Amino acid sequence: MAKSKLLAMGAAGVLAASALLGGTAQAKYDPLSLKPSYNGTNLFKAIIGGNIYLEFRPRYEYVNDSAPTGPGGTGLKEANALTLRSVLGYQTGRWYGFGIYGKFLNVSHLAGQAFNEPVTNPNPEYATVADPATTQIQEAYVSYRVPANLYPNGPAYLDELAPAELKFGRQVITLQNHRWIGNVVWRQVWLTYDGFSANYELPGGGHLFYAHLYNANRPPSANARADKGFPPNTGDVGFQTDLINLEFDLERWIGAPTNLVGYAYLIDFDNNDNVLVVGTVPQIANSSEASNKTFGVRLKGEIPFTSNEDGLGLLYLGEFANQSNYAGGSSVIEANYYKGVLGLGGYGVKLTANYEILGTNGGEYSVQTPFDTAFAMNGWADRIPSTGGPPIGLVDAWVQADATSPDSWGPVFSGLFMTARYHDFRSDRGDIKYGQEFDFRVTKAIAENITLLAQYAIYWGDDEAATSPALTGLNLDQDIQKAWLMGTFKF
Repeated sequence: MAKSKLLAMGAAGVLAASALLGGTAQAKYDPLSLKPSYNGTNLFKAIIGGNIYLEFRPRYEYVNDSAPTGPGGTGLKEANALTLRSVLGYQTGRWYGFGIYGKFLNVSHLAGQAFNEPVTNPNPEYATVADPATTQIQEAYVSYRVPANLYPNGPAYLDELAPAELKFGRQVITLQNHRWIGNVVWRQVWLTYDGFSANYELPGGGHLFYAHLYNANRPPSANARADKGFPPNTGDVGFQTDLINLEFDLERWIGAPTNLVGYAYLIDFDNNDNVLVVGTVPQIANSSEASNKTFGVRLKGEIPFTSNEDGLGLLYLGEFANQSNYAGGSSVIEANYYKGVLGLGGYGVKLTANYEILGTNGGEYSVQTPFDTAFAMNGWADRIPSTGGPPIGLVDAWVQADATSPDSWGPVFSGLFMTARYHDFRSDRGDIKYGQEFDFRVTKAIAENITLLAQYAIYWGDDEAATSPALTGLNLDQDIQKAWLMGTFKF
């Protein structure tokens, strides 16, 4: 299909969906803050004095993928998937600072099966929608938070520890922009982690986060392992992982919003033959040889041009990380990561130029990010591999515009939050063109607990991407377009 025709279809679909959205300004919503939880010494009151969390997220997803089904294949049928994510959670009150949180998840396939989901709905003649039908425990953990004012005659250091929280069990962990550690929030089944974590609010602003984890539950399914006949990069991933993330708020010293982060992520994969790298790397025969450590630093800030809080300002971000072998990982693992952002923001509009490099080590290995929220990174069409760059690396240059429509647009069109992005993808080694992508999204909060979304993405593959053996099987030369309509209802 011609590029112009696809763009016209996408724009028409988004505008039509936008016209259905009504209400007022976009709002943040935290269901667990609706009422205070009990925090005291009575165990019964702690058990019944908690908060219930209920969420429904129906979504329609359309996929038109020109990738062949195999050598000599004729292509995939268009996918049309209607799925429903339902979540029920309960957070107890606190008893001497201890609490329990549990969340049950159900994902259902509705209105036919005209799509491929390799685990629970295998239809290989259709394009893939990676939302398996499942019922599972999404989160289940015990937490401890030093209770403020519970020990009025206790030692003074308790007051200093009050912002700290400890968790043990299955939990969601997200750090910064989800590039390294995320929860894949876009998919109906999220990525969760099993283990221990500690979060401490630093005096004066910032956080210290540490986690020791022994398992990751990756979409599309917790039981979709390579040794059960499913493709690699899916299901449970066993490892011994330490995450250290230190964040500082520098505004009180610099006089402008500034955030500095240093991090160390140490991942020792179990030897389970579930290789977590993109492409063919002969030196990495199993996941234990993919073990790696990543050290990085990230600086993000804003330089306001006016005293008006909503006025114009310069936006910037710089990040660098090095990834190398760890705990018996292959010696081929050695690559650098770079990201830079520069833009202007104010009066409800933000324009940014973005440049990201998942570097390569001589074309044999590139930076890998198997636990990121991939959808938010390198294009919403998901044509770029979801666990990191191909062996010859990835250079992603994109421009992005974000805007919130003003109240003067009327009750239907005011409060729309819109994002548009245009990507250009190339290799880090050899400057091989992968393709381009255009993404557009509009969201609208029509009430405190209801948000509607319409979204469109189209990727145009470049023929040059078919010339490199390092890209075999990735279909980077093939076009793909996707569209979504979604509602989120939280109670």
